[in-house]
Amino acid sequence: MHEKIVLTGIDGNPLTVESNIPYSPKRTCGACHDYERIANGYHFQQGRTDGARKIVIRDRFDQKYPWNLSSGMYGRH
Repeated sequence: MHEKIVLTGIDGNPLTVESNIPYSPKRTCGACHDYERIANGYHFQQGRTDGARKIVIRDRFDQKYPWNLSSGMYGRH
């Protein structure tokens, strides 16, 4: 079980329960974990490329949730 942590945004500031901005895994987890190793893992990269290994991410993938960058997990969590 992981101890309780404070989720932080891209600016490093703590997020509140009411916050509607995404948390930053790099800022939240990177202080204690090898963020580069995690960020290059299979599940983190899933959806970044198609079957031909062409990058298919785009900033406007989901207008309602602009941090979703692909149909997979890439950019989603």
